[in-house]
Amino acid sequence: MMNRENRNSVTVFETLLQLGQQHMMRDENRAAVLCFLDAQKLLPDNHLTGYLLGLCYKDLGMLEEARMNLSEAVEISNSPEYNWELAQLLLKINEEPELEEALDILERLLRHHSFSKKETAAFLYQVGCEKLGRFDDAFEAMRRLTKGGSKNSKAYYELGRLGNIVGEYEIADKTIKRALELEPFSTLYKLEQARTLLKLRRYAESHRLCEEVVKSWPNDATAWRILSQIRSKKGDWEGFVEAVDHILLKKGHQPMHHYHKGKALQKLDRSEEALSSFEDAISRWLSMLQQRKIAVRTWFEQHPTDLNALEQIKEVINPGSTMEKKFNELLNYVPN
Repeated sequence: MMNRENRNSVTVFETLLQLGQQHMMRDENRAAVLCFLDAQKLLPDNHLTGYLLGLCYKDLGMLEEARMNLSEAVEISNSPEYNWELAQLLLKINEEPELEEALDILERLLRHHSFSKKETAAFLYQVGCEKLGRFDDAFEAMRRLTKGGSKNSKAYYELGRLGNIVGEYEIADKTIKRALELEPFSTLYKLEQARTLLKLRRYAESHRLCEEVVKSWPNDATAWRILSQIRSKKGDWEGFVEAVDHILLKKGHQPMHHYHKGKALQKLDRSEEALSSFEDAISRWLSMLQQRKIAVRTWFEQHPTDLNALEQIKEVINPGSTMEKKFNELLNYVPN
């Protein structure tokens, strides 16, 4: 009698699994969940229902339920496939304990000889490390991936980008060149290479790459920012002002760009234009503080570069001018 009941339970269990999977294929995840929950009642120790429930809950945005079911499935059957889904989910939850757990899982998967998604796992590991501020670990992960002879240009780009972050500029130069060999028209790769060359003080090469970018994308703020840095180092203040004007098209809300433009205009003896830029900087600071409801003292104590700029602007304010009025309005601002 027990054997017949068990056979019937298994038959119903398999039918419910099939129905649930059909609902999943049609993106009917709520209906699928009901099927899998009924199946789970019949065979509570079967790992497949927990795994499938985890996938459905993830697609429904019910991340805690997804985590609970996937974790239980991993405990019952520690398969690479289940661990892979759990790691992706934990990264999506995006809290520090979950990120640490995801990285532990990904490290194990990357060492697992039969795991077939190692390149994708390496990229996810890199993302998790960066979210936790572990840039050296992210750099080493990409370094291991590229040592395997990857044909994916993104792997070389990411290694180069991380090299720029951790100060490995020679490695960054070499690997981004490799990325550009694979994707020679990538603006993203060209700009990262320009950053690298700037760090290596190879200004002419960096300048050439940025000018190449702005020919195709005239208002690319990143390219113009790098050009502004190079032109500043060369003392090309006309060129610097041109670069900042392009930056302001997208970043005009940022006070320090207006301040730096004003300083360059001073060097060019264009005093009235310099004062106008300084006044624009004051207006942007005030607007920013009003939008964020931040006290003047709080902001400038936390941003000494801005404070230094404001103090230098104060020295050139003409008494009774509109600029002085705006300056006093900024200093007297009190958030509601």
